[in-house]
Amino acid sequence: MLKAALHQGNVAIDAWQKWKSKTDIEHLDNASYSLLPMLYKNLKKNGVPDPWISGMRSVYKRTWCHNQLLYHKMVKMVSAFAESGIDTMILKGMSLSLVYYQDLGVRPMGDFDLFVQSNRVSEAMELLKKLGWIYRTGDPKSHLPYRHSISYSDQSDNIVDIHWHALYQCCSAESDDDFWQMAEKVNLGDATTLTLNPTDMLFHLCIHGLLWSPEPLIHWFADAFTVFQMKKSEISWDRLVAHATKRKLTKTLLNALTYLGQALDAPIPPTFLNKLSEVQITKTEQFEYSLRTQSRKEKLIGGFPLYMIHYFRLMSIRPFWSNISGLPKYLQYVFKLERLSQVPAELLIRCLRRIARVLGLSKSQTSKKLFF
Repeated sequence: MLKAALHQGNVAIDAWQKWKSKTDIEHLDNASYSLLPMLYKNLKKNGVPDPWISGMRSVYKRTWCHNQLLYHKMVKMVSAFAESGIDTMILKGMSLSLVYYQDLGVRPMGDFDLFVQSNRVSEAMELLKKLGWIYRTGDPKSHLPYRHSISYSDQSDNIVDIHWHALYQCCSAESDDDFWQMAEKVNLGDATTLTLNPTDMLFHLCIHGLLWSPEPLIHWFADAFTVFQMKKSEISWDRLVAHATKRKLTKTLLNALTYLGQALDAPIPPTFLNKLSEVQITKTEQFEYSLRTQSRKEKLIGGFPLYMIHYFRLMSIRPFWSNISGLPKYLQYVFKLERLSQVPAELLIRCLRRIARVLGLSKSQTSKKLFF
């Protein structure tokens, strides 16, 4: 399906015929359904006549209408931030739709993502409140030390994700300096914002996309392939290596780009892959990668090691003993407890529940979603 939606000529047509022969379009999974607008646009471009086209056109039009509403909401917000002197950067779907797909009907979006610098995020939150956007679960500023983003909604249930860091793995004060320094301008009519440059966009998509999810994260393949195809002459392979090394995400980037080349025939330079594979990957990074790319539902350790890895990533610039002393407060936050004294009991209860679930002693088979 991805090849039919992304490639041209006979490659796309052959892929379409193979996918169609094995597919019941009346019972598509959600991830495949979300690719229908892109598939429709590419089949139309390649002149493929098919009865399925009219149904896909309806999905495309519906996507276009929804994204138009989000776009106009975003432009108003960007303009208001600019008037307050707050720089913004658009991420993910909206940036891809405007800069790379150049069509608001191709890429479904449930929300739009707006990135502000971490030293201005408190002001941004106050401004959102004045603009009528609501954070519905407590004090939004309580998340600033531990997260990279939170979601606000308006009275019509439109959603914006406000980011103060680009990646949830990297939430220290200096994590995003290089992203901001090399960002590119995007004109939104009378408003102006920023977006990641092509190299940084490709990196962000690979890191964000290569995660285990109950519903496959198919869109990252299409997004990364589109960025690569449109801007491959502008991709700085040395900058990608530097990003991955700085953030200890080499394993993730290497596997993402290797798979992109194998699955979609993206011409990733072998010399780059060789250079990336020569970067020393620590045992901690390897362990984190294995945890983030596999289901934890039936594992005895559950998601607790990821809590620890995330915490020590947050505290990496602080002394070791400072890290240890701050851990109970962090656990109080992730467990959503009212008092710090509740942490030991909550840890014990969660351990017992996990053991019971793995041993089949619990009827509940649903693991809680990690907070980040």
